[in-house]
Amino acid sequence: MSALVVGQVLHLPPGNHRSGWTEYTIEKIGRKWATLNRGYRCDLSTLMLDRGGYSPKQLYVNRSKFEGEQALRLAWWEFSRRLPSTTPPKGVTLETIAQAEVLLGIEKVPA
Repeated sequence: MSALVVGQVLHLPPGNHRSGWTEYTIEKIGRKWATLNRGYRCDLSTLMLDRGGYSPKQLYVNRSKFEGEQALRLAWWEFSRRLPSTTPPKGVTLETIAQAEVLLGIEKVPA
């Protein structure tokens, strides 16, 4: 993670009841927390916004990182729902399944 600095803006993506992005400005940096405007703080190692009793939310240094993550999730969802549930597609071999497992980081389930 890049070093954060006072005055830097962090971004909270739209969600639930928020239709647009929310921006928070760093006012102070401590050892574990960055103090933000609006009376909030965020964890320096995770960029999780501490909202004082409400569920924490992920902040982003820039919007493009979030948008990239969303694009990846959507592509994975679309890919995974096209997988046949019972029969492998024509041409799939034990070797290609093993290669896919390695590529996707899928551990084999013990028999």
